[in-house]
Amino acid sequence: MKQTQKPQFSIKWQAFGLTSLVLAVLFVFVLLVLTNATSSQFNVAMNTIFERNQKQFQALLDVEGQKISQLSLFTARNQGLAKLLATENSQSIENALSDLSWNLQIEYGIDKVMLYDAQGFELSTTAEMNEQIFAQSILRKEQHDWRLQCNAQCYVVAGAPILYEGDVVGVVALSEPLTNVLLKFYQINEINTALLSERYERYTYVEHLPEWSHNLVALTNPSLTRDIIDLALADLRFSDLSAKENFIEVNDRTYHMRSFELGENTLLTIRDVSEGKAIVEHTLANMRWMLMICLIVAECLLLLVLWRPMTRLRRTTNILPSLASRNYAQAKKDFDKLGASRFVNDEADILRITASGLCDELESMREQLETRASELEKRGRELELERDFVNQLFNTMHAAIIIQDGDGYIRQTNHYTQSITGFSQEKLNGMHFAKLLDPSENFDDIIKHVKDISQSDSGEFQHEAAVITHDQHLRFLAWRHAPLINQKTGSRQVLSIAVDISGRIEAETELAWLARHDTLSSLHNRHAFEEELAKCFANFHDNSHQFGVMFVDLDDFKSINDTYGHHKGDEMIRAVANTLKDCSRDTDFVARMGGDEFALIVRNFHRYDLERIAERMLEQLSSIVLEPQIHCSASIGVAVHSALIPSPDVLISDADTAMYAAKEAGKNRYVIFQDDKHRIDS
Repeated sequence: MKQTQKPQFSIKWQAFGLTSLVLAVLFVFVLLVLTNATSSQFNVAMNTIFERNQKQFQALLDVEGQKISQLSLFTARNQGLAKLLATENSQSIENALSDLSWNLQIEYGIDKVMLYDAQGFELSTTAEMNEQIFAQSILRKEQHDWRLQCNAQCYVVAGAPILYEGDVVGVVALSEPLTNVLLKFYQINEINTALLSERYERYTYVEHLPEWSHNLVALTNPSLTRDIIDLALADLRFSDLSAKENFIEVNDRTYHMRSFELGENTLLTIRDVSEGKAIVEHTLANMRWMLMICLIVAECLLLLVLWRPMTRLRRTTNILPSLASRNYAQAKKDFDKLGASRFVNDEADILRITASGLCDELESMREQLETRASELEKRGRELELERDFVNQLFNTMHAAIIIQDGDGYIRQTNHYTQSITGFSQEKLNGMHFAKLLDPSENFDDIIKHVKDISQSDSGEFQHEAAVITHDQHLRFLAWRHAPLINQKTGSRQVLSIAVDISGRIEAETELAWLARHDTLSSLHNRHAFEEELAKCFANFHDNSHQFGVMFVDLDDFKSINDTYGHHKGDEMIRAVANTLKDCSRDTDFVARMGGDEFALIVRNFHRYDLERIAERMLEQLSSIVLEPQIHCSASIGVAVHSALIPSPDVLISDADTAMYAAKEAGKNRYVIFQDDKHRIDS
């Protein structure tokens, strides 16, 4: 067969190219892993710093709150202020509060001082915030406290109760703007902050940010941080500020943004991380260069290792076409010219040595093959003759021969199999053996035994089974199954041989029927009746299985034979048999005892059923008219089984006695045997 011409490409360059590709993929993979790891480490570091800054801010806020709380406590201990508050001198209180506010603002940065009476109502005129709830809380607890409070602006508010002569006469409250805390936080950590709130209607100085649905309440270093927030509004959702690390590039600088909740508000931190990010990028660039250099060095070493062996391998392969063209002498010369490697033998040397030895072997084998070819040709002709003889023998045998595979599928049949089943060779091939058999007779056992033969050395298996022919008729066959093993491949098959025994089966079936039936009436005979009655006695346990016997004897039947001939008597017998079968129930058993005597076994009845059954039989038998002068009349004797009746013979005798009693009473009537007395019903 002509081969398609393909372009040639040296295996050396194929190996080099494939290895280079693998190394390049590995380089990219390692680079991606290192990049992701470095980025993840950087983000973890940013998150750690953020959490630390969050704790620092909370600590700073606590320190400021405690400081103002201590100042409020110190102020509350001013007895002069307490005395004025107790005397309710409004003008003096206002003057004292004004002086106190000036001093606290200059020395401690306190923005406002508020004064409340003992009921929590505001007394100071400088206060602008409604802090009655906070003041009342101080009055209830009677101890100083502080909180973050946002009204028109956000403040850190602290308060303390004022005592005079042991009684609480009021509350003094101090407030410091939250912006002071934000500025101190910036001075400590150089981190800018912005205070955001959803409840923007509360604040006086706010800027609404519709992208985040929040308002900007306070901001440190607004000339820089405002531009950063503007860029973040376009790129980030508000939920991203607290959920992940966010980075914004502004003027070649990188800023890290994260937020956390501060009371009802949100505090956004903005930190310059340009130096840290530059270090990460520099580290990644160094790793890229290092990996690139390693890749190039590995490629050069690989090429150096492959160059000489692949060159010798290519020269060896150039000699192989001489072997294919059977030019063995030239091939041996070319192999001798090839040099070996300097130090050790490699695959190219092994190929050269092997190919040289192969050249000698091929030359010797060519001569042997030519001799073998002539012998095989002769043997082939002999095998063809043997095969034709076996096929002829296979197809002329008067027996069905089927070869099945290990799974029970038919692989080969002879002509007789096709003839007896009515299926063609094409239909039989591939059909499962089970589909040929009649499933009503030991089907599962037969299939199991045949399968056992195909799977193990379990000997042979013989049985009789019917097959269903193509026209849905049954043919009875005697089967013999034996294992068939291929000695070369070891595969197992089953050889099935069958002989047609349909004639014998039909004869046996007919004989079995004749042994239990009367040929004239087609009813059961006396032998079958006695067997059935014995079964009734054996199965009797209680009155729920009650049964009885009815003897029917034709009246004056002998006169019909004598007067009109035996053919009329036979006709009468057949008519009576048909009538008894029509009158009986499915559970009844009808038999001809001989001559003009008939008997029935009646099951599952009540007392009134016997009378009704007997009357119906008499009525139907009386309706038989063969000719105007030939009528039917019968006497019936009935005996019911009970626990006192020891055997079938006694029950039959009782029924026979009742039948004769019916004849003595005038014939064409029935009598039921009961307690040794005959009751006659006509």
